[in-house]
Amino acid sequence: MSTHSAVLALISYPLLANLPPNVIRFRWGFKRGLAPMPPDVEAQAEAADRTALFVIYLVLLAVIIFFPRRSSIPAYAIGLTTENWKSGIAVGGLLGCVSASVGAVLLRSVAAPDKLQDIPESRGPLATWCGLTVLASLSVEFWRVFCIVTLVRFDFSAWLAVMIVAVAYGSANLTRSTASALGAACFGGVAGFSFVKTGSLLAPVVMSLITAGTYVYRVRHVSLRKRADAASSAVTCPVCKANFDSAKAKRSLTFLTCPECGEQLHV
Repeated sequence: MSTHSAVLALISYPLLANLPPNVIRFRWGFKRGLAPMPPDVEAQAEAADRTALFVIYLVLLAVIIFFPRRSSIPAYAIGLTTENWKSGIAVGGLLGCVSASVGAVLLRSVAAPDKLQDIPESRGPLATWCGLTVLASLSVEFWRVFCIVTLVRFDFSAWLAVMIVAVAYGSANLTRSTASALGAACFGGVAGFSFVKTGSLLAPVVMSLITAGTYVYRVRHVSLRKRADAASSAVTCPVCKANFDSAKAKRSLTFLTCPECGEQLHV
């Protein structure tokens, strides 16, 4: 495998993760600037976001499948073997649980419950996000393992190869925030080390599936609970027909005051 092909494989994920634009969001921003989208346009834009993610991971998987077929790297070298599948699943499961726990703590400390509803995974069909989670785990970990093996074949040490690929993985998140890029790089380093330790692709794939699946579950669970609480506290005034949050309205032991017309409603 040539040096140019190895570099192309290494940068393929950062490029794919940052190049595809959302046509709906681009068109709205070009015409309306920073004006908020109406709900129907926002729903179309979010559907386009999910489609773009599907295309990104599918293309990445196709690219990484193409490179081993054109190179002399055997399947067992990139972890496609049944010899260490037990240790691969065990190590991946253990690291996945640790990663999911750390992610839950960080999510709880950084993002308020109200902010979780702004995360894309909190909306849209659950089946779509489950499919995207599986596809992303397979394609990204396949890319990670292939890049590590390729760098090792160019006489890089295994640990240095893992760190280089982890930095490339983290760079794909620089457009979001520096903290996201650092977190992704740390996750990539652990996932790469799990492959080097076990020699099985199952280790990073299982780790990624557990981490991403737990993240999607937590975001959706907290978001749905928040929406249910908001719906249960919503009150409609029978006089002025105004809708308001009962938890924020002025109240006494037996009465609730409408903030629009001042009508006192029995609790």
